[in-house]
Amino acid sequence: MLKHGRGRAVLFLREQPDTTPYRDVVWGACSEYWQFDSQLEDERSPYLFDVLEATGEPSYYADRAAQALDSFGTDREPEGMFRTQLIRLAALLTRNGVSDLREPIYHGTAAISEEPYGFSHICEEIFAMDGVAGYWRLAEQLRHRPPPYDERRAEISLLNSLSEHLGESVGVAALDATAANLPARRRYLDEVRKVRVKQEARATRKQKQKKNMLPPTLADVRAYIQAPPEKKVLKPRMKSMNPAVKWGLILDLTAETDRARQLRYLDILRTSPYEVFPWNPERVLPLIRQTDDERVAWQATSLLENTPHPSIRTAALELLTRKERMPHGIELLAKNPGEGDLVRIENVLREEWDDWNFEFICRGIRRYIKFHPSHASVPLLLACYERLACSFCRNRLVDMLVERNALPLPLQEECAYDADGDTRDLFRPAPRLPQ
Repeated sequence: MLKHGRGRAVLFLREQPDTTPYRDVVWGACSEYWQFDSQLEDERSPYLFDVLEATGEPSYYADRAAQALDSFGTDREPEGMFRTQLIRLAALLTRNGVSDLREPIYHGTAAISEEPYGFSHICEEIFAMDGVAGYWRLAEQLRHRPPPYDERRAEISLLNSLSEHLGESVGVAALDATAANLPARRRYLDEVRKVRVKQEARATRKQKQKKNMLPPTLADVRAYIQAPPEKKVLKPRMKSMNPAVKWGLILDLTAETDRARQLRYLDILRTSPYEVFPWNPERVLPLIRQTDDERVAWQATSLLENTPHPSIRTAALELLTRKERMPHGIELLAKNPGEGDLVRIENVLREEWDDWNFEFICRGIRRYIKFHPSHASVPLLLACYERLACSFCRNRLVDMLVERNALPLPLQEECAYDADGDTRDLFRPAPRLPQ
């Protein structure tokens, strides 16, 4: 329950007369990376704050957080710490009066200041906790980093984040007020703002250049695809690709045997999403049937997933007889439906799947039900809800169940504490934390 970010874990802990037996697993959820897909899912500190409140002893976890934060960057730091999540959670505990963890938090931020993403994943909570004072604490840590400054990108990112948090005009006024009588701060702000203006002008010029670029020729695309891995060749912009160029690439792809180059062809041809594949799909279907390279199989599936065609229907039914290709078969059924599909999908759900394959299966099921809605599909949605690891994708299921008035009351209650913010807001629209 905790690993998947389910609100059921919060309700379970609330019902326990003694939550101390669960301390280690709760702390693991707070201090380690348990998300399924950080690119899709919300960060989990609001969810984990609810979990800690449900234990009835959030101060115990605040003490553990303080110790962990103080260890960052030392040989005492436990292996596998999810540093940014712990900093965000500690800021929430501080804002809500559980414990004042400011000094451990800023010790922790100093430790992550030189990481690739720096403060980008934690500054919002710091600003919510300490406002402009929090900005200056973080800025001081960046100012004392050893060169090179990488064109001050981290400092500009921090400045932009404060503007987004407060609003541009409010942020400018607040920073100017706090720097008015401090010459060093004033000079620092002027320097960072000057570099930001130059970077914004450069970005504007690049955008204009991209708009004026001509569509690539077949020779341009072939040069990109055939380039050896060690040679960096800029990927052609394919949004305005000529149909004749596309056809040339399809012919090339059909003859290509190298998996890496096949992947590049497919990546180029998928540039325009939601398009119907205009040629004979038999040219692409063998790339889905093969079992040497999963990336090639999925890219080829994506190329055909919006295309209705008898041969794709036939291929989908064939793929559903092979466990390693069942997820691909379901994906292709959405635009190629037929009698008995729901039974076939139900049989797929009865199989044992790891989290990643089940994610793809549920995506295909959602697409199928979107294009072919029926009340008979509700049990499939509920089955996916119970097993899905991704909180973002679970939200899509919740939306579909709510649209059908088919989300049971117990699930509505747990959704109010789900790790996905949109799911929580469906059932708990009032602000849940002080602003």
